[in-house]
Amino acid sequence: MNWNRQKRAATVGDRQVDLKRPLGIVLEEDENGNVYVEAVAPRGNAARTGMVKKGDVVTMCSATFGDQMWNCRGVGLTRVLAAIRVRAGPNVSLVFESTDEKGDKWKNTAKSIEKAEEARARAQLKKDELLSELEDDEKKIKRGFFGLF
Repeated sequence: MNWNRQKRAATVGDRQVDLKRPLGIVLEEDENGNVYVEAVAPRGNAARTGMVKKGDVVTMCSATFGDQMWNCRGVGLTRVLAAIRVRAGPNVSLVFESTDEKGDKWKNTAKSIEKAEEARARAQLKKDELLSELEDDEKKIKRGFFGLF
C-alpha cells in the first residue's frame, strides 16, 4: 500500500531493533528486492537483543541522521547496506517483520479500517439525528410561543 511506503517512523505494531555496529547479521535479497536476514551471528549484537531471527524481512531502516526512518521494501540489498553504512553514529535502527507477523498485520489493518468505517457511519448517523432535532426546534420557534405569536 502507498501509505506504507510513505511512513517515516515505526508504528506501534512494528518490531524496531536498535543495533550497535557491527550488527552481527548477514543480509540477503529475494527476487522481489526485499532484504531478509540470512543468518544471525551467535555472539553478535543482533543475537544479544534476542529480537532478530533468521528469515526476518527488513522493512525499515534509520535515516542518515536523526530519528526518521525510511521504508526499504523492495529497494534491494545494495541500498539497504548503503543506508546502514552511511548512518551517523554507532547505532542503526531496523524494523523487522517475520512472515507470521505480516499476515497478522494485514488482518489488524483490515480490522482497523473496518472499525474506522463503522465509526464514521455512526458519527454521520448521530450528526443527521442532531440536525433533524435542530430543524424541529427551529420550526417550533418559528411557530411562536405556545402558538400565540
